[in-house]
Amino acid sequence: MVLSATATTAAATLSKLYDENFGGNYEEPYRISWPELRMIAGVSKLTDPFISEISSTLINHELFLIPFNNFILIAKEQDLRRHRRVPGRLLEQNIYDPEEEREKEDIEIDDDDVNCI
Repeated sequence: MVLSATATTAAATLSKLYDENFGGNYEEPYRISWPELRMIAGVSKLTDPFISEISSTLINHELFLIPFNNFILIAKEQDLRRHRRVPGRLLEQNIYDPEEEREKEDIEIDDDDVNCI
């Protein structure tokens, strides 16, 4: 994939911001708004392909662009490892069982439950 100069430049700026000292920290995850990303990129509209270009370029810097409704998070994988992991016992309790789904769908209606006119 050929990356646009604008996406490459925006990714370089986002990467540089990650290394800046602000909010009392440096090299920490940060968030920006969608309008701020448009300003950094110098575009009037952010399209999915354009955001993918920025994201692909950031991966080369070991950074990830994580979009949310009202903002974008820029973080390294190691920043996200601090969160708790789901224990195996809870995963086992929630394994998808197609047979259980079929049982829910196969609910029979008794003649007494049907109102006849």
